[in-house]
Amino acid sequence: MFDIGFLGGGQLARMSIMAAQKMGLRCVSLEQGEATSASQVAEHMNGEWRSVSDVANLMEVARFITLENEFVPANVIEEAAAEVGFDLNQVIPGPAALRIIQDKLLQRQRFAAAGLKGPSFGEVPSDNSEVELPVVFKSRYGGYDGKGTYVVRMPGQLAEAWPIVSKGGWMMESFAPFRREVATMVLVTRSGETQVFPPVVTLQPNAVCEFTIPYNDPVGRVLAAETAVEAVRAIGGVGLFGVEMFEMPTTHGVEMWMNEIAPRPHNTGHHSLDWADISQFEAHIRVVTGMPLPRFTETPFGMANLLGPRDNGAANLEEARRRVYELEPLARVHWYDKAVKPGRKVGHINVPPDVNEERLLSRLRDVRDAFWAGFVSKPRS
Repeated sequence: MFDIGFLGGGQLARMSIMAAQKMGLRCVSLEQGEATSASQVAEHMNGEWRSVSDVANLMEVARFITLENEFVPANVIEEAAAEVGFDLNQVIPGPAALRIIQDKLLQRQRFAAAGLKGPSFGEVPSDNSEVELPVVFKSRYGGYDGKGTYVVRMPGQLAEAWPIVSKGGWMMESFAPFRREVATMVLVTRSGETQVFPPVVTLQPNAVCEFTIPYNDPVGRVLAAETAVEAVRAIGGVGLFGVEMFEMPTTHGVEMWMNEIAPRPHNTGHHSLDWADISQFEAHIRVVTGMPLPRFTETPFGMANLLGPRDNGAANLEEARRRVYELEPLARVHWYDKAVKPGRKVGHINVPPDVNEERLLSRLRDVRDAFWAGFVSKPRS
């Protein structure tokens, strides 16, 4: 019998499993294929997490069930649990909250009902003359990392996007002229206890997170933490949640708008693997298995995502690590054992914090560039 079964076998499952193993817990993941990121570190079931029978098979061999992506259909979890008599209280996050998160329009409606600030939103109208620019179209289901999103500022862009977004399954939001994007991780136990990781600023120039740095505004940190907890409560969430927000410019200080929630470990929490307090992955395991939550005190590390380059060159991982450590001896390289493809998240690098934000960002860019320069170089003879 396994302690935890993971729906999904990517890097988020991998890092959560590695945290669980340190506690002496046995884990298994469900994912198609034999060579997944998670299968490199623990037992693996070759199957489809959209399949009721495959999910039911996982439930028969695990005490707890969790997931590493928000795309596992909520009804599949419910039907699988009914098929084998699995207690849905042992599934974190539960299908009720998952169903809300999986529909971005429903997410927005819950945030608004809870009084949380955010862009105006609604369904896509039947005539594009009713659309006020600038506007953001979002696929209600399945979008991530900029996929399933159109930011439309000009009439020509609207004409280009309209044949797609007018077919159904899309929503629209007013464009948020934010100052910065802010994110944090929220923990909620089955009994309702909450804990929040220190918020970070995320830099996402192409709708994919490139860097995270500590959020140093003392008022903004408090407001971000409060907003994130309220957002998770609005959807009835239990588990670990990545909450993304917009810091909006105002004449009277800081204002925080809600963007989106992910019901799992999140890219913007990867810095936590190397800071003084526990990682989001250990926190994930604690909340899934009902262990006491941690308290957080330390300043987050900076994080640089490793997004696959166009030129994979010699795939010289040894030289890539060497160049990073020569530049930043205290840097930590995390590699996901995934095939390297252009733009794909295949790893990240954490570096110790810096009181100067621009200097920290410069260090993050330098270690990222040094990594890829080494990766595409020829191995040393």
